Amino acid sequence: LWQELVHDQHYLTPEVALVNLGKVFFDGGQFTQAKNCFSDALMLAPDFLDARYFLALVAAQLQDWVLARHEIENILFVAAGHAGAQALARYIDAKAT
Repeated sequence: LWQELVHDQHYLTPEVALVNLGKVFFDGGQFTQAKNCFSDALMLAPDFLDARYFLALVAAQLQDWVLARHEIENILFVAAGHAGAQALARYIDAKAT
């Protein structure tokens, strides 16, 4: 369903469909596909914080600390109180050093 919505010209928020599809891939351990979905969502909607957060999560799973830290910094710049991003930042700092 999410794949269909991503390509449906009448669906108004394909970035949401991409994030939901990315979550399905993430939950299934298909991290590269998830990363692609979250990245594609950000190409459509650069201010979509959920896409940034999930991209940071998958980047951490793939041990791409540079990307994970970059996305977390972007989130915290606009939403300093984002509890998930704060927790992930601490996790990244512990793992990446």
